[in-house]
Amino acid sequence: MKTSDSVKTYLQEIRSVHLLTKEEEIELARRMEDCHVAIIRKLLETGVLIEEITYEGYGPGGVAVLIEALTDNKNRTAPQIRNFFSKHSGNMGAPGSVAWMFSAKGVICLETAGLKLSMEDVELAAIDAGAEDVKENAGDLTIICAPDNLEFLKKSLEQKSVAIEYAETEKIASTLTKIEDSAVREKLDALYAELDANDEVNEYYTNEE
Repeated sequence: MKTSDSVKTYLQEIRSVHLLTKEEEIELARRMEDCHVAIIRKLLETGVLIEEITYEGYGPGGVAVLIEALTDNKNRTAPQIRNFFSKHSGNMGAPGSVAWMFSAKGVICLETAGLKLSMEDVELAAIDAGAEDVKENAGDLTIICAPDNLEFLKKSLEQKSVAIEYAETEKIASTLTKIEDSAVREKLDALYAELDANDEVNEYYTNEE
């Protein structure tokens, strides 16, 4: 496993307080790569290893929601997530209830305004480098690829002077749900706001169109 410099620094700080085995360091580094800074700080203060847990369910309008949480106490986190769903006209489901419709994909985003190449040339370059799909929306270009091809595709575009705004692995739904009702829209936004504000929610994905 390749560990980033920031994670190495955190591990050095933890070593000064807690004695870790090699296996614990590897596991800790893996988890810390994707942690929120607030959760990492908490780990440094308490020395408690964080558990990765996936929660899933349906929000208002039948929108599927997949939540990846990082917590040191799942007995605290699970009721919080369940409350978020129920408070906003949704339901937390059992494991696998919505996860089946999501798959990991590499996602690259770039602004079309600053492109030195034509849109067609960028799309062709992306496809040549292994892109599975290219979408244009409101002046932005989104490129989808296999997770293990993300870094190669990113470097291929950068070599052609294409500025990358965002490049990460995400969970993308195979089927989408469109929300047109304003009341449902308001409830969904409220649910998203709760998830955004919760320090233990690392990432969440939806199938909203």
